[in-house]
Amino acid sequence: MDEARRIEQDVTNKRRVRIPKKIFLVGFERLSEEGVLKLDELLSRYPNLKDFYWAKEALRKLYNAKDKNEAAELLELIIINLKASDDA
Repeated sequence: MDEARRIEQDVTNKRRVRIPKKIFLVGFERLSEEGVLKLDELLSRYPNLKDFYWAKEALRKLYNAKDKNEAAELLELIIINLKASDDA
């Protein structure tokens, strides 16, 4: 996620504007209402980061799976979605 953010920052903004790092590293459930709004705004402004953010959150869910079967299903879903994304 962070590497994608840095690339987007370098390519899109030529380092004139910094894309915040921390908001993308915090788990979605830990964001405040203000944080969710800021995240939505950033993902709207930088749509190339949406798939990376989704993948990061999906991997977090994978690690919190209650059993091996649920983890396997989540992993399969993640792989299918990543293969279908624009930045596969």
